[in-house]
Amino acid sequence: MLNPAEIKKRAIEFEREHAGDTDEKSQAQNFWRDFFAVWGLTPQRIGVFESRARTLKGTVGFIDFFWPGTLLVEHKSRVRIWTRR
Repeated sequence: MLNPAEIKKRAIEFEREHAGDTDEKSQAQNFWRDFFAVWGLTPQRIGVFESRARTLKGTVGFIDFFWPGTLLVEHKSRVRIWTRR
């Protein structure tokens, strides 16, 4: 079991590592692996990436990460607003 000081250290490292993330497709799974590692968890032990799910319209979609009974993740990219100068 991790102590609070180790969790805080890992959380700070996580924030620094992912501060510049902007793209969902190329960075989401690494983000969530590193996020769970803050608490000493590994995604493959608790859930699944890209879990198939039926939408309300009856089509098949994907949940970015699913931890049954605990967490459902729909990861989005950071929005960048471009202005003209």
